[in-house]
Amino acid sequence: MPFSVIFNLDLLFVGVVTSLIILLGFLAYLSDKRNQTNRAFFFLSISIFFWSIFNYWSYHVTNETFGIWLVRLTLLSAVYFAFFFLKFSTVFPKKEKTTKSISDSFIFSVVAFVVSILTLTPFLVSKVDVIENQVIGVSMSWGLTPFAIVILFFLIWSMFTILKKIRISNGQEKKLMKLIGAGVGITFFLLIFFNFILPAFWNVSFFVPFGPFFVLPFTILASYTILKHKFFNIKVTGIALLVFALSIVTFGEVIFADNLSIIIYRSSIFVLVLIIGISLIKGVLREVSLREQLQEANVQQERLIHFITHQVKGFFTVSRNIFAEILGGDYGPLSPQIKPLIEKGLSSDTDGVRMVQDVLNAANMKTGKLRYDMKPFDLKLLVEKIAASHRKEAVTKNLDYQVELGQSNPPAGGFQINGDQMQLEHALGNLIDNAIKYTPSGIVKISLKRENEKVIYSVKDSGIGITPEDMQNIFTEGGRGKNAKKVNVQSTGYGLYIAKQIVEAHNGQISVKSEGEGKGTIFRVELPVN
Repeated sequence: MPFSVIFNLDLLFVGVVTSLIILLGFLAYLSDKRNQTNRAFFFLSISIFFWSIFNYWSYHVTNETFGIWLVRLTLLSAVYFAFFFLKFSTVFPKKEKTTKSISDSFIFSVVAFVVSILTLTPFLVSKVDVIENQVIGVSMSWGLTPFAIVILFFLIWSMFTILKKIRISNGQEKKLMKLIGAGVGITFFLLIFFNFILPAFWNVSFFVPFGPFFVLPFTILASYTILKHKFFNIKVTGIALLVFALSIVTFGEVIFADNLSIIIYRSSIFVLVLIIGISLIKGVLREVSLREQLQEANVQQERLIHFITHQVKGFFTVSRNIFAEILGGDYGPLSPQIKPLIEKGLSSDTDGVRMVQDVLNAANMKTGKLRYDMKPFDLKLLVEKIAASHRKEAVTKNLDYQVELGQSNPPAGGFQINGDQMQLEHALGNLIDNAIKYTPSGIVKISLKRENEKVIYSVKDSGIGITPEDMQNIFTEGGRGKNAKKVNVQSTGYGLYIAKQIVEAHNGQISVKSEGEGKGTIFRVELPVN
């Protein structure tokens, strides 16, 4: 009988359900191979896949010999279908094995194996009747009784297990267990009635090819509950759905084939799409896993950095306070020989505290943990304070230290801005500190003025300058120039990176100009006024 170019509804159900269940099974398994629920769902999906294929083709055969073996294979896969139903209901939603589950699984496995062997003998299926390439009847022998008992036991025990879990669970888990129970209940009723009772007792086999459709309620609800329990990686679910859609489109070509050779060819393409799709899902899962491991490593690294830097900062702070108290005369006058050493110790610890704070601030900025206390204040007063605190260091190096504050355009404008004084003091002070450090001789000039709705803060020096190569990395983490490394070996390279982040957090801009090596530098900060 030639194949007809019509929409084969039963074949459509086979294609949709088998591709969906096999993709979901592999998705669950590849997401976490050690998870017992995922493993049980994977093996269940494999058994449903083969049962669906054998079930469909057992009623589309050309001779009795081929038909009887397809029916037997259908019953064999049905045994493991029911067995893995039971296995899934027993372990869900557990991730680890228990001693009890291992013991039960062994006993049930032995029973399933024995009955599966029985399905391949004439003691269960002795004959099939084939008319016009279609099985119209199946003759059963005494093996039907133990087969039916085992299948019904597995299914009833599965339902009992799920109902028990529904009773003892609570909250969100109870809702999900109810969904699993509903899926199992609907699927079991449809399968037992249409695929077992009607064919076995009334010889009505019309609904048998639609078996995969009866599995659909459980497939959908089980997949949803596994996803809600986060046994699937939600990031790759979209990829799985895309592969599923592609496989359905491919399978549509099989449905409309009009001869056997085209069906075989297009079915091969369908299987190939599934294989490639599963490989794609596996690759995406591997990439996601690596990314999650990297993120976890970064988190651990950040925690370690915070712990170490907090500890080191504490040590620096204690010794810095001791040096400050000694210099302040709390322990009596200092001799001319000791005082310079104490001053050097205080300066070194002050630099150490600043360095550690830079590392902490950079780490907090990367994770978004740095918080700003935004309040209105006069930027001119803050700049006066910052400039005054650095004057002694500049004078010690014999630099021409100039401060020009207060030029406003329009003249009536002020320097009121909205910002975090402590963070801006750190950022603006860093520019002066760098200018002094990287200027062996010459001038350091700080200026502040207002232009329309902006205040302009600039720090100009006649120091070592910045090369065009170094200019590209000047505001990045660790972005120290080659000359800067020679002058200040203790620099972390975080200072300008932090300053940029702080200025931009205040809706401002920071820029730098330098005509090249040895020709000085100008840093410019623009901040909006209130």
